[in-house]
Amino acid sequence: MIEFRYHIVSLIAVFLALAVGIVLGAGPLKEAIGTQLTGQVAQLRDEKAALRTELDAANHGLDNRDKFIDAAAPSLLGGLLDGRRVAIVTLDQPSPTIVGSVRDRLVQAGATVTGEVDVEKLWTDPAQRAFRESLSGSLLTYLDPRPDDAAGVDGVLGEALAQGITRRAPGSTDTLADSAGLQLDLLREGKLITVPKVLTLPADDIVVVVGATPALAAGQADQRTAEHLTLNALIQACDRRSVGLVVAAGAPDPHSIVQAIRADVNMERTIETVESVETDPSAVAVPLALASRITGLVGHYGFAGGDTAVVPQRVALPPIERTASNAGTGSTSSSFPTQSPG
Repeated sequence: MIEFRYHIVSLIAVFLALAVGIVLGAGPLKEAIGTQLTGQVAQLRDEKAALRTELDAANHGLDNRDKFIDAAAPSLLGGLLDGRRVAIVTLDQPSPTIVGSVRDRLVQAGATVTGEVDVEKLWTDPAQRAFRESLSGSLLTYLDPRPDDAAGVDGVLGEALAQGITRRAPGSTDTLADSAGLQLDLLREGKLITVPKVLTLPADDIVVVVGATPALAAGQADQRTAEHLTLNALIQACDRRSVGLVVAAGAPDPHSIVQAIRADVNMERTIETVESVETDPSAVAVPLALASRITGLVGHYGFAGGDTAVVPQRVALPPIERTASNAGTGSTSSSFPTQSPG
């Protein structure tokens, strides 16, 4: 009986509270509550309008920045790379927009883009290591110079790609060596690379464009390290076989190959990098960085605090000279002091 009375009292209290709330809401508190809610809605509407105004102003500023860069780029880049032949190599599937932007800026600087090579996932896939070992044995037949035994599989594959886009036919300045074409064919047939734009000329210089770093599951740090070692061997081979090399990437990523290069005490002094190339300023920086590297300087460019600068200063390159008697790349480079970030 006590429990029943307790429930009756509880129900009565609930209904009384509801009734009081209805009476107060419809009476003396109605105006105060309504005014408060109306004020909050108006405040939120004003805040939204203010944020929209700020966003429009920011977008307008970005549009103006891009227009300014487009207008200034011809003066900044014009004639910078006249006569130079540049091959583009891509890693981790960068967006066509980024690759196109880098290509356009190289052409704007006077360079001829000799072709493009996309490095596929199979190049670093740990499950395909045995296949790559087998393929490297076939490629050794065509390499000149041949890497030493310490180069390993990664070094052989890197040399095969680098020589495939830079090595000239004997007695020619404008023709790729037959063996270079065979090397690229073997890499393509092995699905290690694709060639969306066929190479028609031996390259003097190489720009490596890096896409977003693929995500790895927890506990796969060792796999990331192994992939970086494999790609480092490729990048170092491209550096050896070209006069100038730049590695360009999108937004800064602590796990990217660019950060791995910058963290390596040896590579950071020999391999030049540019980050944030999805933005117009850094896309413009790529030809400037390439010219800087051709003179012998090494820097790291972008918007991070530890970068050498946002963009390198423009340098004047001497006219390029090619002789049919030279082997390997199409021109010779001079030795200059290197410039470390900071």
